[in-house]
Amino acid sequence: MSEKKVGILDVGLGNAGSVERMLSKAGGIGARITDPNDLNDVSGLIIPGVGSFDPAMVRIREAGFEQAIYKIIDNTNVPVLGICLGMHLLCNSSEEGNLNGLGVVDAKVRDLKRFACGLPTPNMGWREVAVTSLNPLLEEGSKQRFYFVHSYYVDMPENEFQIFQSSYGFDFCCGFKIGKVLGVQFHPEKSHKYGLNFFKKFVKML
Repeated sequence: MSEKKVGILDVGLGNAGSVERMLSKAGGIGARITDPNDLNDVSGLIIPGVGSFDPAMVRIREAGFEQAIYKIIDNTNVPVLGICLGMHLLCNSSEEGNLNGLGVVDAKVRDLKRFACGLPTPNMGWREVAVTSLNPLLEEGSKQRFYFVHSYYVDMPENEFQIFQSSYGFDFCCGFKIGKVLGVQFHPEKSHKYGLNFFKKFVKML
């Protein structure tokens, strides 16, 4: 496609507007998607998220997006990016709730406070992010700073899929890439120049 139109899932999970504005600055065209049929002509899909796991899954299923997301992943070359809660929703399940996630990524979301060595939760603020493997979003070996706010994290059992790592009392996965499916724990839409650079590289993937 000549236009790098990125669908931004908008079912009331928050931050769709911030993602849309940052994408525009990065040279992409963000389009808030409220109807699954509108995903047919996108070059990329972003699942943002602020809130809790179970209510988010209920909204996605009630709006008919679950099967639409599977269709994109199974039948197209469209990259899919989950941000924060959106990253969690791509996984099998979460200790935050009782419902199954989308199950696109074979991982479980765990409670951060059980491993954070007494540090307060949520983990909120600017943290260094290390690039742990070759990927198109950040340079390998570089360290950059992104904004975090989360009380849960993805326990990624397969190190080969972990592309970003951060630390909060322990080292944890804050980014994965499995084929064209990506997830990040931090909020690039709130991370100023680092986030802008991140979105520029995402747009280049389209």
